[in-house]
Amino acid sequence: MATQPEQMPAIVRRSGTAVIAAGVMWLAALGLAIAAYVLEATSGTFDGTEETLWYIMTVAIVTAGLLTVAGLAGLRRDLVMGRAGMVGLILAGLGTAFGLVSWAFPIWGGLLGIGMLIFSLALIRQGQAPRWATISFGFGMLTGIAIFFLLDLLKVGSIDSYGDYPVASNIGAAVMLTTSALGSIGVGRWLKTR
Repeated sequence: MATQPEQMPAIVRRSGTAVIAAGVMWLAALGLAIAAYVLEATSGTFDGTEETLWYIMTVAIVTAGLLTVAGLAGLRRDLVMGRAGMVGLILAGLGTAFGLVSWAFPIWGGLLGIGMLIFSLALIRQGQAPRWATISFGFGMLTGIAIFFLLDLLKVGSIDSYGDYPVASNIGAAVMLTTSALGSIGVGRWLKTR
């Protein structure tokens, strides 16, 4: 069924609300990750409260992904994106599903990030959305992952019991979540005012 012209603004506003809520959830996930990390560093263990915070963070990640997908679905209709939009939605949906394995942020963030980038490029071509928000929205996830891989390659920080470099993953994830959150909130606010 084709969307009637008078229905389109409501769809766009709802998309904006979903994308703003996703941005808030990305920030919540970051806050929970920081809290779990600080508690683990303080106590020297990862159990009890730290595990609970990690599970809640995982719920925040999946919720943010679902809200992002919902926002992208409405945006796809508004931008009339066709196949590219469908590919972006599928990738973002897969990334959201992989968010259940929250520690594997390069996988879920990469899939979500590519999906978000596809929509961001369409917004940039359109030229109406705020450029800073569109770039942050489209490149935030992938930039954080690239920073993680670079810092991991350079072996920044000390190695943990798993053989990983937590400084690399913490900085990469923080950049990924913060940048994506700011971009989501900026793009969402723009959508709500259209």
